[in-house]
Amino acid sequence: MADAYDAAVVVPVEPVAASASPVGELLDYCRRNPELLIGSVIVIALVLVGFIGPFFVNVSMAQAARAVPGLEPSARYPLGTDSQGVTCWR
Repeated sequence: MADAYDAAVVVPVEPVAASASPVGELLDYCRRNPELLIGSVIVIALVLVGFIGPFFVNVSMAQAARAVPGLEPSARYPLGTDSQGVTCWR
């Protein structure tokens, strides 16, 4: 008596076309994984902002503290300033 498992079923498999270059392989991998593509775009955007940002902001004019540290409340600083010279009001 012949079982269904006795007969070998051969299914033809078509070969998968390999990309011609590593860049093509990377693009194929990104197409299959959209999360990788989205994350890569976000990381690249953040790095570009880090490099391009100083061209739009004058970092020499940046002031960490605008007042003398530890001032008592006054008309100019209604709640005074903290230990770093930052007003407690704004």
